[in-house]
Amino acid sequence: MGATICKDTKVRSEEKREERQREERNEMSLGVPTPGGLTAKAPVGRSEYGRVKVALQKGKGLLDWIHKSNGKNLASVRLPKVTAEELVKHNKQNDCWMVLFGQVYDITQYLEYHPGGVPELMRAAGTDATGLFNQYHSWVNYNSMLKACLVGRFEGDTTKLPPPGPSTLDDEDSIDGGKGAEGEMNALAHSTLDSHNISAITPSSHSVLLSCPSHWNKRTMRRECVSHSIGETSLRLLVKTMDGRSPLELKWDPLPSSFTPSSSVALNVDDEARIRLDFCHTSSDVIGQEFVTTRCAVRERPALSYHEARVLRILRHPSLPSAKGGEGDEMEVEGEGAGREPMALPRSSVLLIVETDESATLRVPIGHHVELRVRKGASLVSRPYTPVPLTAEIRRWMGEEEEVALKESAGRLLAFSIKIYDDGVVTPAIERLKRDDLVHVSDPIGSIDFSTLPYLSITVSPPPPVPSPINELKRDVVCLAGGTGITPMLGVIKERGWKRCRLIAYNKTEEDTPRGGWMPEGMDMVSSSDRLVHVLSAADDSWKGVKGRIGRENMGELTGSEIVFVCGPDGFVQEAARLLQESGHPTNLVHIFQG
Repeated sequence: MGATICKDTKVRSEEKREERQREERNEMSLGVPTPGGLTAKAPVGRSEYGRVKVALQKGKGLLDWIHKSNGKNLASVRLPKVTAEELVKHNKQNDCWMVLFGQVYDITQYLEYHPGGVPELMRAAGTDATGLFNQYHSWVNYNSMLKACLVGRFEGDTTKLPPPGPSTLDDEDSIDGGKGAEGEMNALAHSTLDSHNISAITPSSHSVLLSCPSHWNKRTMRRECVSHSIGETSLRLLVKTMDGRSPLELKWDPLPSSFTPSSSVALNVDDEARIRLDFCHTSSDVIGQEFVTTRCAVRERPALSYHEARVLRILRHPSLPSAKGGEGDEMEVEGEGAGREPMALPRSSVLLIVETDESATLRVPIGHHVELRVRKGASLVSRPYTPVPLTAEIRRWMGEEEEVALKESAGRLLAFSIKIYDDGVVTPAIERLKRDDLVHVSDPIGSIDFSTLPYLSITVSPPPPVPSPINELKRDVVCLAGGTGITPMLGVIKERGWKRCRLIAYNKTEEDTPRGGWMPEGMDMVSSSDRLVHVLSAADDSWKGVKGRIGRENMGELTGSEIVFVCGPDGFVQEAARLLQESGHPTNLVHIFQG
């Protein structure tokens, strides 16, 4: 009997560990919402990255998949490792496995839910789909979407697997001509500035202006639409306009000889929606002209690039191991920030602030996210996170406020609020980070333009190209946030284009709630225009606020004209969507932050 008890205890312990890992994935701030929120049937059209969608059958939409897969195991088998020989056997529609980032998934039951259609997903049957995924779906949180389909870890060399099949879509995106993914990538790599109607001029000897009058204007091209990175021999620009077009990678390789290792680039977008590059510390007075005459390769839908960043600050909740006097304890801030009162972090959370050097800028648009990659033993692990705004209190806590403001303006600082799970895959490694440790941050992911959403008028269509100050053109917004689902909401709230804003944060206890310096200025107080409501499901007797789980009684009154954002664990999202459907709220005004 004793052996049976030990065995049962071990099984329960393993089940608890798996559940904690699922929670870590589920409670992620997912970063990119699903437009049209509640529609179960996807129309024929284009995805956020320009990819062709197909009409899904009724009951085969995103929320239907969440309902089907939530808390279940849909893989035909679970294995500790999967060899190449085993993987290639599963290449049929009724038995379909694929590799994504080193993990094998049995996607047989997911096929009919794929917005791009079954044939497109079957291109990756029995092989490595990572390249195609990065090319077309890099914004999707595959960990959350396919967690129920996980078979196990791939063991072997993915380069020896069969290549993915050719595109099945007969449209302008199908440029591979039947040559498969390799031909597709090669074709993309050979386009130039001229082929995309991008012109380059030199307004001064140390500057270059890039313009594209046919596509870039004040609405579609802003400073946060452009990032850059400098490699050993190359300069790379990532251009993501806010009009649904595919991202473009502009790459100068090799660099002009006068661009030395000490050279740098200042990146901006001027009032005429032109990208301006100002070169510093070069060995030539004609560096601008040299760049104009150097061939620039342009690629559509580039794979994600990762950029090195240094841990500048990390603040931990007192309940975490490293905050209890252990290694890397940084509750006591050094330097000019010393002596400042610590912020009230949510329980088991960290505030992580990272900084890129002058070789890279990462301006993340509102509501978009990045992949944060950290070292865990001999491996690199990553998860998607939405940066949180650097509020005035966070900047004061960091000290050196002017320098912080300059770095933030230059796109070199990112802050993350991350909940730590003891048995998580990634977060324990994040919790152990110390100042000056190196992490890697991906390109910004997403393409929805949140800054124009307040101006989706009931009577005026299309939205004005430049946001109007007329209050009647603005909409109210309601944010329904479950747990750490609050993080993408903070940037949306900070936009301040809304007529009125109501944030309803659902948590278990008061200690789980974000307070003080986390919130955008003004959101800590209840006023006629902004309202913050905390709803607690496991509050103690001292809590005088709203108690319960998400329900009609605590969502507030909806008139049908508000834009509603939803983010949180799968179960929370599913229940919020059901309640909104039952209330008759227009589906085009619901945005779900869900991979």
